[in-house]
Amino acid sequence: MGLFDSLFKKKTASVPVKQACTPQTELYGLPAVQLPDGLQGEALLKIWKEADRSYGHPVIILRDEMLEEMLTEFNVGSYRPGPLPDIDAYLAPYIKELEEPEQFEYLMGSPEDTGDAVRFFLSPGLSTAPRWLVWVPVGQPWEIFEKLPIGGWNDCPDANHMAAYCRKVYGSCGAVPALISGENLEMVPERRPTAEEAFPMALDMYGFCTDIVTQGVGTICALADTLLRSDIWYFWWD
Repeated sequence: MGLFDSLFKKKTASVPVKQACTPQTELYGLPAVQLPDGLQGEALLKIWKEADRSYGHPVIILRDEMLEEMLTEFNVGSYRPGPLPDIDAYLAPYIKELEEPEQFEYLMGSPEDTGDAVRFFLSPGLSTAPRWLVWVPVGQPWEIFEKLPIGGWNDCPDANHMAAYCRKVYGSCGAVPALISGENLEMVPERRPTAEEAFPMALDMYGFCTDIVTQGVGTICALADTLLRSDIWYFWWD
């Protein structure tokens, strides 16, 4: 039996949805409850919204093997408390690449580009991963990465840059981390951006996660349009 098999076999049995808004056990040393298998979409979002926040900031965990590896072996302690890094400086090189003629024409797009509204609340392709709801006792939502330090591989930002980006978008649209897996992050904004905010926000999103354009909506302009239509922000890295 492998390490991950043994870890997954120790999980607590799923609880009914109506009991899922308060902790029943612990996961990674945090108050937690395992959610019913297959739960997704509006039902999953409803649990997250109705979770008792007196226990901390609620986050849906898709407990895939990559996340398990990060949180139990490699990334424990990788978050460095204190001043967060300059997120604009981190994003700038990715955004500057768009000034190159070939990149500009290929990725910038045109104002007529349209995107699709994001309504789901479960990262595609991970429907079989065990679902948990954990409560992270932090003062601010971006501080969850101190306890759940994901990232830090390939182009995926490390936990400190995750926190810095989430702090920035919390200040602009009230967006908070709501779902994570080994390679995914979903956020829920308090409000959608205005037309004036959408394009610069899309540039930042591209810098933070280029895959959502290059393997997703196709252009920065299409991403800006998507933000105007969406109540969930979805990021993934590979």
